[in-house]
Amino acid sequence: MSMQRLQNMLLHLPFVLLCMAAVFKELQGQPTYEDFKNRHMIGNTGLPGNTYGEKCTMGIENRRIFIKKNNQQECKPINTFIIGDEQSIKDICKSKDNILICSSRKFDIIICRKNDDGVRLVSEGCKYKGALQKRQVVVACKDGLPVHFERFC
Repeated sequence: MSMQRLQNMLLHLPFVLLCMAAVFKELQGQPTYEDFKNRHMIGNTGLPGNTYGEKCTMGIENRRIFIKKNNQQECKPINTFIIGDEQSIKDICKSKDNILICSSRKFDIIICRKNDDGVRLVSEGCKYKGALQKRQVVVACKDGLPVHFERFC
């Protein structure tokens, strides 16, 4: 390899590394199906707990669902769990990508809202109220799979 060619490669190296770092950062922040599954999907067997509040509190705690803010784990104010078999939830995104989709069917869902008890950090013990509803859901899809819960239809 000639000295000139080596110098050219070294000149471009910082640019290449910068581009690779930008791509990695972009990929790192993208929601995935696994994230969606952890945060929002419950099989037909449900969650542990006797009341919907207990189900929310235990489900959110066991799945480590929180908001990371200023290097702290804060309680998530609201989380929604969709109850159903995995395939029926995946089917919302059948042949559709990169758009928000309203499900054609209603799902049993548990809406979890954080108690207004002054607790802010996960380490302090987040507690939730829960309510069961039957609703159509809007999700964002990527590669034919749900990756983000948006709202209700």
